[in-house]
Amino acid sequence: MPHVAFAALPAYGHVFPLVPLALATQARGARVTFATGGELLGRLPVPTERGTDAASVGDLVGATMSRFPAATEDMATRWVPAFFGVVHAEASLEPLRRLWSHDRPDLVVYETTHSAARVVADDLGIPSVMCGIGHILPMMTSLSEVTRRHLEDPSVPPWAPLDVAPPLDTYLDPMPAALQQGDDGSIRTRRPLRSVAWEEPRPDFVAPWGDSRRPRIYVTLGTVFSGGGWGSEDNPIVGLVREAAQVGDVLVAVGPAGDPDTVHDPSRGIHAARMVPQATVLRQADLVVHHGGSGTTLAAAAAGVPQIVVPQGADQFLNAAAVASTRIGLAFPGERPPGAVVDALTRLRDDDTYRAAARTVAADIAAMPDPDDVAAELVTDADR
Repeated sequence: MPHVAFAALPAYGHVFPLVPLALATQARGARVTFATGGELLGRLPVPTERGTDAASVGDLVGATMSRFPAATEDMATRWVPAFFGVVHAEASLEPLRRLWSHDRPDLVVYETTHSAARVVADDLGIPSVMCGIGHILPMMTSLSEVTRRHLEDPSVPPWAPLDVAPPLDTYLDPMPAALQQGDDGSIRTRRPLRSVAWEEPRPDFVAPWGDSRRPRIYVTLGTVFSGGGWGSEDNPIVGLVREAAQVGDVLVAVGPAGDPDTVHDPSRGIHAARMVPQATVLRQADLVVHHGGSGTTLAAAAAGVPQIVVPQGADQFLNAAAVASTRIGLAFPGERPPGAVVDALTRLRDDDTYRAAARTVAADIAAMPDPDDVAAELVTDADR
């Protein structure tokens, strides 16, 4: 029985995309462990292990801003190497080294941003595979080199140019061809992997849309970018929800740190919760308004639901561009005038070309190799 170890930063959008593949790998006869941390320990359907000393993503964000304030001056090029390549890596290197030295895996599968997992696997001579959770960017394939350089010389800024990084051997790519946003050519073997949404079981969940004839609209800004200002008008989700309610009945997920009471108003067709089983909701929704997180973008695309993307940060602007260019929805990457979301939702509701495009991309996603197919290859690799 080969041992396949998965590793992900302790955040929903980094852990949940790997769970279907971990389950499929386990079903294929491998012993599976999942290294993560924070509130996600013990909550997955496979054995979890502490793979980081960080208590939460919030702690990592705070540490990055404190240690590398210049990273916030250029989020596009500095934040990723500082946050993932140094701060999260430092919190994860020794826990993973202890873990995998004691219980050595035959193969490590790590998500795109987890440079520490690749560094530790390489140091221990364990084969590893990078599993995408969104677009693959040039800086992602070289994150492990950022980590190694920092270990050798902490005085070098994480975003300083690198020497040529070695190519990535294997990458599991969840992005269908239509949504691809470029490739830097640093990957030797690219294996497509159909993105399958996983959610924690919620057998008691009933979507509150009822029998209304109005469009059913799901609104979320994810678990990280839902913003502050709860209890006031400052949170960005408030305006999105109010505009969406002018077009249809709204279910809004405000995130684990959000306050549902801020927007919950059944008399106006607005129902709010901290967390919802998103895959279930998307199967029932007519339209989606969201932040452009890769998990939500891919899940909506796989469900064939037209979407409006209001990016907040990270790779969300790439997803917004992909959604707009394929006409599976509309995007607002910058300032938008009052009523713009109302107009966009009305356009998506009335113009069938968007829904037709969404169905085409959904069919492309459905044709990609599913987690079971890829798991069979991983188990074979681990056996070797």
